[in-house]
Amino acid sequence: MDRAIPVLGNEEIDLYIRTYYSLLRTSGEIQVRSLEEVHSGMNASLHQGANSPEIDVSAFLYSALRLPPCITQIRRVLLGQSAEVFARRGFPRVESWLLVKARARRRKMFFDGEETLAVFINSVSDIDDLIPMLTTYQIEWNKIHFKLVHAGLQDKGEAGEAAYRTALGLSDEDWARLQQVWGDRLLETLACVSRAEKRFAVRMLAGSLNDYRRATQGWWRSVMQTCDVPGVHDRPVYFISSNMHALPNLLSTYARQIEEELVHYLQTENPEGLYEEYRRLKEGSSPGGRDNLLYYVMRKYLRTPAGRHHYDLRLKHEVALGIHNVRRPLNLDVGVQVIELSKLDPARFDPRLRLGGADWERLRRSPALIVNVDYPLGMAAYQ
Repeated sequence: MDRAIPVLGNEEIDLYIRTYYSLLRTSGEIQVRSLEEVHSGMNASLHQGANSPEIDVSAFLYSALRLPPCITQIRRVLLGQSAEVFARRGFPRVESWLLVKARARRRKMFFDGEETLAVFINSVSDIDDLIPMLTTYQIEWNKIHFKLVHAGLQDKGEAGEAAYRTALGLSDEDWARLQQVWGDRLLETLACVSRAEKRFAVRMLAGSLNDYRRATQGWWRSVMQTCDVPGVHDRPVYFISSNMHALPNLLSTYARQIEEELVHYLQTENPEGLYEEYRRLKEGSSPGGRDNLLYYVMRKYLRTPAGRHHYDLRLKHEVALGIHNVRRPLNLDVGVQVIELSKLDPARFDPRLRLGGADWERLRRSPALIVNVDYPLGMAAYQ
């Protein structure tokens, strides 16, 4: 591997990428500690304090929000494209492990309850995202560890907030950011950090293009088996990228069917003070404003005990209109909707879609499908 000292910023990044891909090609575990020097040498905008002995709370928060909460317990991270890949490498039932999620990243991850995290990767870009996150997290965790040890807090159990704040030398703002990471478990977790350094090990189980291709094919097969739409491979397709609620809201207007319940919820609970906004929109002339608010409120209402039963009722309503939702397909954490144009009912459309003079009979005769993937494409993927 070329370890020449880079001159330009992009060369530093290239060296970092070459280093971890070279190490990941080995069959065993790689120690994230071996990446810390080249990681710090990049002077990355998201980890500007990597070389400083002071805690870079912003970088730590950024990485922590993109890793699952169980990361505090993790020593080993396994990377693979599918359950088949994990099974071939000696981990036959990873999907029976605890499914865990990060607050700011969508990625299928499973925790064995001890020290191992299995991560399903969709593409090489997942590796380019995950490795810097793990390295950043480890560097900043260990800074916190050394400060707590230096302050004599290593064997003190859960010390008080004042003792930790003094030892870490954090401003009120940075302390509040740490609370964003660990919440109610902040003091408990700091006690855990004080006891041991973080020593991540990463193992790449497979990385060929065929492995990615098989994972994607398995994902699509599971979508087709779940939604059971006939003749998919022979039908024209409109392929789009959107979330899982925008199109069903516009094409089925289920929120209008339960508007009376939603208004009662607004009157009694008034989430975010939205009842007055609803009254204003209902009395005004803003086109679509009332519907937009109902769509938003419905998402909140369906999470309440009173509204939870509507979740299944709404899905049945959508299936009757040819809208099929597959939220947890195989391998990839990418939900899909398959929409049969011929089953849509224009009378159910959001009023903004009811075009004057439209020949809706052509819609009923159409064999076409809309395939919507809940995943950003193009420039949106970088946001």
